[in-house]
Amino acid sequence: MAAHTRFSKVSTKKKSFRTPTPLQCNSLPRPLIAFAHLLPNSSAWIGSIQYALCLMPGLLSGRLFDLGYLHIPLGIASVVLSLATILVAECTQYWHFLVTQGLVTGLANGFVFGPAMPIVSHWFRKRRSTGIGIVAAGAAVGGTVLPIVVRQLIPVVGRKWTMRIVGLLILVVQGVANLLVTRRLPATNHPGGLINPRAFK
Repeated sequence: MAAHTRFSKVSTKKKSFRTPTPLQCNSLPRPLIAFAHLLPNSSAWIGSIQYALCLMPGLLSGRLFDLGYLHIPLGIASVVLSLATILVAECTQYWHFLVTQGLVTGLANGFVFGPAMPIVSHWFRKRRSTGIGIVAAGAAVGGTVLPIVVRQLIPVVGRKWTMRIVGLLILVVQGVANLLVTRRLPATNHPGGLINPRAFK
């Protein structure tokens, strides 16, 4: 009974818990609310790790983009992102969420987000800020639509199938993005290898 009471309190508290929005990390806002009874008070680490890892892979994905590798890293990251979201439905312990939504989703988001900004610069010169603004608008759209989808689906199909449906939705959207995105400028091979320490000087 005590354990049930403790989990109920945690569940109530987690109603205000948010993970990064789609532009910030292309992730579901509040995807873990339905699983709040399984998470300890340190669940904020999940979103924190995901958000921290969102930009770190840009060191590698940005270099790959310069070398001409766009669709392969983006395609792999898109599939991994979808699978990580689907696997949330199977999570039963805290570390499961930490790996799927924190580590794996964060890294996949980084490889998806990495080429998003430079590809805009390829196609927009005079109105580059407008192009970036349109890309940024995806955060507002996704951050509005996805929580509504989750809230409507959970009472109908349950939390597990909700995450599976959202994962498949991410796969479809990312698939369309993979088909539409393309580079305009030729690849550049600057000296320094895959990771160039000179860039930090």
